Amino acid sequence: YLVYLHGILGISSKTQEQRQQGDVTMREIKYKAVNRKTGSIFQVQELSFRNPDNSIDTCYTNGVDFTSDAELANLDDMILLEYTNYRDSLGIEIYEGMVIYDTNFDTDGNNRVVIFENGAFYGKFVRNGYSMLLSELDLSGSWKVIGNIYTNPELSSHYI
Repeated sequence: YLVYLHGILGISSKTQEQRQQGDVTMREIKYKAVNRKTGSIFQVQELSFRNPDNSIDTCYTNGVDFTSDAELANLDDMILLEYTNYRDSLGIEIYEGMVIYDTNFDTDGNNRVVIFENGAFYGKFVRNGYSMLLSELDLSGSWKVIGNIYTNPELSSHYI
């Protein structure tokens, strides 16, 4: 099976015009892939599920392709990050593993790591592990993406 990750995935009997007017809420499905060894992040373009157990066989990106072939970038070296369908105050897309910060506060004690847990996206405080649904934060207001836990581990050094 191949899954192409272009645009919005979903089925609706509504027209494109009705969707644009907000009559239908559909979440945009897209992923990024992190290479564990290098910390490099790539936009995922296609996932292949050809293994007998329907697990990912290949992940095609705009850079390195990850596969079960040991001579290429191995799937064990890849971490998939799902798009939350939220953007920060600067319009930057927010994915799992990103660290967000409320600019209303002067301390990095307000840093939150974006996680997916129990079917929802949360911002988990770095300092104490307390989680809050992303939908409850005013992400368009004063929140900014300041990095991610893979290429900026110092931002989450106290991550619980």
